[in-house]
Amino acid sequence: MANEAHQRGLAVVRTVLGDQVDAFGDDTALMAARIEQLGLDSLVKLDLVLQLEDAYSTMANETAVADCQTIGELIAVISRSSAQS
Repeated sequence: MANEAHQRGLAVVRTVLGDQVDAFGDDTALMAARIEQLGLDSLVKLDLVLQLEDAYSTMANETAVADCQTIGELIAVISRSSAQS
């Protein structure tokens, strides 16, 4: 189940970020990618969060989302939010 949830999140990340994720090669590297190192502007970050929330049919805690350092943490926070709904 967790793997399925992560795959759903990774699919959203790949869609939103497009070519920016190609440098990471595999899922493990992408999950470990630091959000700040991706060089995303605030609108792209917001779009990513909104798309992830939509994919998981939830609204995540803004503070928890803001505290995320990696793509994997972001996916985990939003998917956990969905599980708690």
